[in-house]
Amino acid sequence: MQIDGQRVKVSREIAPGDVLRVRQGWDEREIVVTAVSDQRRAAPIAQTLYEETPESIQRRSRAAEARKAAGAMSKPTQKPGKHERKALERLRKQFDPS
Repeated sequence: MQIDGQRVKVSREIAPGDVLRVRQGWDEREIVVTAVSDQRRAAPIAQTLYEETPESIQRRSRAAEARKAAGAMSKPTQKPGKHERKALERLRKQFDPS
């Protein structure tokens, strides 16, 4: 998790106007906090307290399409080694505009 582009601890309090970058599984969302609640509430109420940026929505949809297209590719028989993981990370960074 990042707030305004900087890594933070979970205990960090957020304020309206903060831009959060949150990773959920394969997806990375960029959201802007619009309000903060004093109490823990239900998910539908919590969803009214933030907005996802349009760029984040587009980035997630492109990534989903790429994963869907790659689904037809053959699956590896084993986990990638250190060098393969680093090569995959470089490839992901090459296609990620952020």
